[in-house]
Amino acid sequence: MILTTDTKILISEDELIVADDLRLTLGQMGYLVTGIATTASEAIQLASKTRPNLVLMDVKLRGQGDGIHAASEIRRHFDIPVIFLTAHADTDTIHRASRVLPYGYLVKPYEENELRAGIEMALRLHQAQNQFSRLERFLSTTLASIAEGVIAVDLNAQVCHLNPAAERLTGWTAKEACGKPWREVFLLMHAETRQPVEDPIARVMQDRAVWQVSEPRLLRTRNHTELAVHDCAAPIIDERGNLTGVVVTFRDCTEEIRGEQEKKRVESRLMQTQKLESLGLLAGSFAHDFTNILASIIPCAEMLENALAADSAEHVLAKNIKQASLNAADLCHHILTFAGKGKRTAEPIELNRLLSETINLIHNSISKQARLNLDLDPTNPPIQGDPSQLRQLVMNLIINASDALEGKPGAIHARTFQDYAGRDWLKTAVVSPDLPEGNFVFLEIRDTGCGMPAATLAKIFDPFFTTKNFGRGLGLAAAHGIVRAHNGALHVSSTPGAGTVFTIAFPTGVHPAHKTPPSQAALSNWQGHGKVLLVDDDFLVRDAMRHVLQALGFEVHAAANGPEALEMLQAEDGEFRLLLADYTMPQMDGIELIRQSRRLYPRLPAVLMSGLVDAASNLQPGETHALHTLQKPFTTATLRAVLRQAMEAEK
Repeated sequence: MILTTDTKILISEDELIVADDLRLTLGQMGYLVTGIATTASEAIQLASKTRPNLVLMDVKLRGQGDGIHAASEIRRHFDIPVIFLTAHADTDTIHRASRVLPYGYLVKPYEENELRAGIEMALRLHQAQNQFSRLERFLSTTLASIAEGVIAVDLNAQVCHLNPAAERLTGWTAKEACGKPWREVFLLMHAETRQPVEDPIARVMQDRAVWQVSEPRLLRTRNHTELAVHDCAAPIIDERGNLTGVVVTFRDCTEEIRGEQEKKRVESRLMQTQKLESLGLLAGSFAHDFTNILASIIPCAEMLENALAADSAEHVLAKNIKQASLNAADLCHHILTFAGKGKRTAEPIELNRLLSETINLIHNSISKQARLNLDLDPTNPPIQGDPSQLRQLVMNLIINASDALEGKPGAIHARTFQDYAGRDWLKTAVVSPDLPEGNFVFLEIRDTGCGMPAATLAKIFDPFFTTKNFGRGLGLAAAHGIVRAHNGALHVSSTPGAGTVFTIAFPTGVHPAHKTPPSQAALSNWQGHGKVLLVDDDFLVRDAMRHVLQALGFEVHAAANGPEALEMLQAEDGEFRLLLADYTMPQMDGIELIRQSRRLYPRLPAVLMSGLVDAASNLQPGETHALHTLQKPFTTATLRAVLRQAMEAEK
């Protein structure tokens, strides 16, 4: 029976009679013979030319090279299976033939059924091996292309495979790692303790289940660097259910963790900023309301003090009321400074001189156990600022550093220098982390004191927060506000038991100094005259100032708001010599009142009263003519000085 098949077979036989008989037999079986070769070289050429599905190869061939050599070349170059058909069955020949991995070895003479079975088995085996090779290449390509590292480990916990990602992450090549103990190639450590973690390979082999932890671990690479990785180990189980090894997959999550840490840092910074802004608004609102109360108490206390006999108990009480109110006003000043709403001047300042002078002033307030070191850069350019506020800043930081020594021997280092502040440094600043990078003049105050834990460090700029048994907890809050008001950046770091470092960066740009009105009257007995219009929405302030202004010689007309004041101005038609207006009022604030009054009477002198800011800065150029400011709360002496200036300017 002849079967029809597409299988092509090449015969390599040097005995032509045998070859021809074999060709006839194969044809009767339904196979297609592509040629007959009698030498090794001819067999290789015909295999290359005809590309048969199978070669039937005699071991002994004519010429140079035998069938074993020809079979080796054909397998290597063309991947064509070979069956040896030979009369030689000696051990040496069989051993040599086996080295080329033949698909069969039939000893002549053989039966036709043996030949057919050998051919079909060889073809099926070759087909299966090709499928396996394709699958192997597919899996190898897949493992090579994935970004995660893959390591396979055998039952002896020795590495048997690394994909390219694993090579890159561990620093080991597959050739170097294979056969080495698992822990030598893949050493995992706890992220915080740096101690080796539980061996996932042993755990998987024991449980025969996937092992994974949610927290990242540290991988120590071959070159001793550390990577944060997420890893997972799973058992390798064959088709019979036998455990044959463990596969570990892992990925580098270092940048991911850094991103999460940066996100948390930004969120924390945002929360801190929002908290401080909220506290600033609350503090500013409180200080504004409180200064209005003090603005009515201080003048009344002064009037009582002046009206009572100097040796009377009542005189002392009035004086005490006045002093307590002034102390409260100083407290408000600290709160307003924290809120960034305190009044300040701006002038060129030599930071080295200001630092040295301030330290000399407070030298007696520093712990006797403290060793104070100064390191001043003589090339520092001037900075723009308020000398009073900057002195307060230096005092607060130096005294705070002294307190941190807790009466024990230690050092306080005060240093000035110039440097470039980059984005990385600025974004870690507590104050003004969003300043543009550039050149700054730096002030650094470092102590060797007790330091602070993170929980305390997070609260040190909160108003009224203090770790001391005394004090108001406003020193660092004020320092925060002063740095912010000077467009600077403040960075603080502290380690319990190792001290604290405050570093402040000041912009170097210097602008012309602003002139400020004198705070003292030239003559303490100066008296005014004429009509003044007093505008304040607080009745107690209006009433107290009415009495003080009358005592100074003025005829006082009072209004509770802007529209009422404008009506009175028009009714008197230019009779008023001066306008005193509160900055913060409903319906119309003091600045808008002054603007509208100037439209009616362009040369009318005005005094703008405020408990929050130097409100004149909100006026446009050209609107400040004959305008004076008065910071609430104020004493009679301060009021007299400002009114005297205003009246003299009228002339």
